[in-house]
Amino acid sequence: MLDHARFLNWREQTLYDALLAVDTRVFLRLVDEVRDALHELRPRQVICESIELYNPLHDITLPIVRAAAAGLDVEIIEFALIAQEPADGERYRVQRFPAHRASTSVSLTDAEVDAKLRARDRDYLALHRSTGDVVDRVSRETARTEEFAATIDELPEPDRDHVLRYEWRGRLLRERGEVADVITFADHFVPLVNALRER
Repeated sequence: MLDHARFLNWREQTLYDALLAVDTRVFLRLVDEVRDALHELRPRQVICESIELYNPLHDITLPIVRAAAAGLDVEIIEFALIAQEPADGERYRVQRFPAHRASTSVSLTDAEVDAKLRARDRDYLALHRSTGDVVDRVSRETARTEEFAATIDELPEPDRDHVLRYEWRGRLLRERGEVADVITFADHFVPLVNALRER
């Protein structure tokens, strides 16, 4: 699989800094790179993570792909990864869409589940640092099912679909003195999405 992967040469920190500064130029350059790849590959479908308000960089991928695919004959399919649900305490929905969102389920083979769990447990260790034991608690049977949905061009409503996890986490880190600024949905994410839509 890795021999088929193409990684764009962007540092995560560069993208976080650009998001915090609402630097649309950085993200428009990224849109251009994705668009170039779409022109080259001419896919019928592009699969992209859904906007779940858990991680702002994960969330911005869908608006980037939408902007890059504008005017092209390509279907965008979303997948669910992780979202904090509106509830007392911390409750998470892993690889599932909100109940009101129509989706299609795909069952993985035993070999595919093995590969998925191996990646979770051995290869993608950053996942453990960012999600704690939330992803670790996903059972084999839950991991067997993947959900996909046709893309919708609307932002989720905080506190209806998902909790704004990254704002909550950012405020906590700022209180601890670990970060100076917090990325917010209204002041950073939404203006950037609107700039990408206008393109």
